[in-house]
Amino acid sequence: MTQNGFWLGAVLATQDARAAKLRRQLRAARREAAAARRAARTERSPYELGWLILGLATGVFALLGSVAVLRGGR
Repeated sequence: MTQNGFWLGAVLATQDARAAKLRRQLRAARREAAAARRAARTERSPYELGWLILGLATGVFALLGSVAVLRGGR
């Protein structure tokens, strides 16, 4: 009985170690997937950046134009 208990304990310890390893791997994979999602969300294409710059420049010129009109210019 003692020998059977030893083998049962060894098998359970091995299974527990395997399960812990799989949990660590799963956690690491989830972290990597979350990091990839964050990176994909924050990445901008060159076209998006171009439109952003164009929009900001348009806003700045509109603001300057309205200030000039308010000050009595044309």
